[in-house]
Amino acid sequence: MSLLIVFSLPACSDGKTGKYCYNCGESFAEKVSFCSQCGAPMVKSADELPVAKTTSESTVSATELSTEPSHQHSFNGVLTHPTCTEKGFTTYYCLCGESYIGDYVDPAHSFEDYVCTYCKAVDKAHAKEYMIEWVKENGKQMNNMISWQTLKDEGENRYMVGVGYNENRNCLCLIYIKIHSNGKKVFEYTVYLSPASTTYDYVVTDSDYSMYGVIDAANYKRGSSVTCDDFKGDESQKEQAIRTTSLATNALLDFMHELIETYELGIEVKDLGFAVYQI
Repeated sequence: MSLLIVFSLPACSDGKTGKYCYNCGESFAEKVSFCSQCGAPMVKSADELPVAKTTSESTVSATELSTEPSHQHSFNGVLTHPTCTEKGFTTYYCLCGESYIGDYVDPAHSFEDYVCTYCKAVDKAHAKEYMIEWVKENGKQMNNMISWQTLKDEGENRYMVGVGYNENRNCLCLIYIKIHSNGKKVFEYTVYLSPASTTYDYVVTDSDYSMYGVIDAANYKRGSSVTCDDFKGDESQKEQAIRTTSLATNALLDFMHELIETYELGIEVKDLGFAVYQI
């Protein structure tokens, strides 16, 4: 798909008006100088459609293209935008029929709402923001959170995993909640994935203890301990919290892989900066 932007310059001294566009063949009821569809000049009848002279050199001047020394060209530029695989360029037309192509632009994605309008690729540099938009569109509102969740069985316990958008903190969240068969919440683990950062907050809570901390995603290694900024409980509870956090992390990773694959979201877990938590 090509997008055209037309900008007009004054007509040259021997320009024409007509009903037929010599470039795209569009016809009009009234005589005009330039085609309103593509910006090319017009001729009076279809029999007069000229063959334009074209060059790929963007440095060729208007006077070099002219075969009439006394003629003063005035070009109308038609911009063809680049696509993911094709270069963009500008085609310059004169009313006398001369044209040349120049001002090439390298192929590039054109992202709109984090998705390329041409090939539908996701802008992975903004994967968290893209995921937030997906959650907003598909999730449900719960207090200050919009979330997409699913419930899974685990023996006598069940656990709920989900991805959400926290409106208060303006960030993406990954949520793991363990629920006993009697319906009581046993454990909750939430990771806050802040945009444009490799450092993520987390909070772990249950009825006996709670701990809060920050994980440096870039330096987190398998088997390393979770550093807590604030912990309520004794050391044995802290160790249990860290072990449970590891299980929750793996459950969240499995959930995210499944979610991304099932809904063909076009990103990977690592794009969200979350895979480094696996231990």
